[in-house]
Amino acid sequence: MDQNNFASFRLESGNGALSSDPRYLHLDWPLAWEYDGELYDFAGLTMHLWRASSYMMGEAIKRAQEKTTAGNLISAVSCGTAVELLTKAFLAYVNPGLVAADTISTLLLSGEVEYLPQHPKLRTRMGADVLSSARSMIEAKTSTSPWTQLQQELVLEARNSAAHLGLLRKDGADFMSAGIVIIEALLPHTEQYNVDYWTHGAQ
Repeated sequence: MDQNNFASFRLESGNGALSSDPRYLHLDWPLAWEYDGELYDFAGLTMHLWRASSYMMGEAIKRAQEKTTAGNLISAVSCGTAVELLTKAFLAYVNPGLVAADTISTLLLSGEVEYLPQHPKLRTRMGADVLSSARSMIEAKTSTSPWTQLQQELVLEARNSAAHLGLLRKDGADFMSAGIVIIEALLPHTEQYNVDYWTHGAQ
């Protein structure tokens, strides 16, 4: 299904019914959702991921500057999340199906909803899986590794340690610089929105 046509589907006012297109009448859930006062569908996923990453990275930088235990923990979670979100923005920009973790999710993200079962659930790839894929794709295109395995591990291990244990290893203090390297490597390969990533996130 053409992504431009897919992007045109929106919830109708009143009963929340979908477009009258008969292929979509069996779906009993919306193809769009509201976030921060704006309506998104799967065709708008790239922009949403990009903006959310920018916000998270802005928070990571701000909290790191506090130089407190709480600030460091929140910074680690925010930085790792920002990196993963921008990585998914890159993958979705190339092909939305690259973000999917299974066949149903691939159909959802590619807009081929006529093949979906009742009550489909969206599941996405996560963490090292998406970062490793993005790294290999960019390396194949540019013949240069955009970031190292160590930088990737620093970011993800810091996020996971902070989120699941409330701890940060002393030798993991470079997660922020590693995260910035990955973000800077991804930005030229994502869709451009005439907004500076770093300025947008600082707002």
